[in-house]
Amino acid sequence: MSPMNRSKISDYKIKKIIKCFCSNIATTKTAEILELNRNTINRYFRIFREVIFEKQ
Repeated sequence: MSPMNRSKISDYKIKKIIKCFCSNIATTKTAEILELNRNTINRYFRIFREVIFEKQ
C-alpha cells in the first residue's frame, strides 16, 4: 500500500503541497501556509522526490 493511500489530508491540500513543491517553497513555509506539521510536508516532499527519481 502506498503511503498516500492512508492519507487523511484532503485532495485540495495534496494539490497545494504539490504546487508548493513545484514552486520550490521550503517545507517549513509550506507547513505554515497549509497549517500542517512540517514532518508531514517533509514526508510528502520525500515521496515526490522518490517518484521523480524512479521515473528518470
